[in-house]
Amino acid sequence: TLGLLCAALFTNANAKEPKGVKAVDLGLSVKWANMNVGAESPQDYGDYFAWGETEPKSEYRWQNSIAMQHCSENEDGGYSCNPEEDQFKNGLTAKYDAAAKNWGGNWRMPTADEFGELYSECKWKEARVKKGKKVIYGYKVSCKRNSIFLPLDCYRNGSDYGNNVAYWTSSHFEWSSSDVMAYIFQSQDDGGSSMPRYIGAFIRPVLDK
Repeated sequence: TLGLLCAALFTNANAKEPKGVKAVDLGLSVKWANMNVGAESPQDYGDYFAWGETEPKSEYRWQNSIAMQHCSENEDGGYSCNPEEDQFKNGLTAKYDAAAKNWGGNWRMPTADEFGELYSECKWKEARVKKGKKVIYGYKVSCKRNSIFLPLDCYRNGSDYGNNVAYWTSSHFEWSSSDVMAYIFQSQDDGGSSMPRYIGAFIRPVLDK
């Protein structure tokens, strides 16, 4: 296991592409950024974003989620949502894409298919990198040509941390208008899964070739 420790790593990022950002050609359908949105280096975690939002915040709840304004909470803890009132029903535009909004240019969030390609076509190896005296846990993802490092820290739920690590995709979840697709990493069951839009998760941008 990664020995993952969920740390208090909330930061406020400037809305500009940081120095050192590179588009890495892994031999896949898109090029992948070498760091997360909000990070200053590949060893940084970056910022957390609710899906459909372009700035980090202190609490990640359905009540303050831009992308869940068409929803209400049920007694069982689930959500009732009116898909006709969902402003994202036709997809995620650049205005609400944290990669496009923060970095500009042609950067965007990956689709579920693109993240799935990264997951299935590349070799994932648990890795530790040092940043000063701090050890950062993550995955070294090596593919046909090069590699990238994905740092891992637990997603944000409310003002607390969840149990797993998550990276957003831009793709809808077919069976729910409150959830979208994310790639979730935990010790026993990694891979694509649905997740409520209000959760705070990392974003690793891509570029079309």
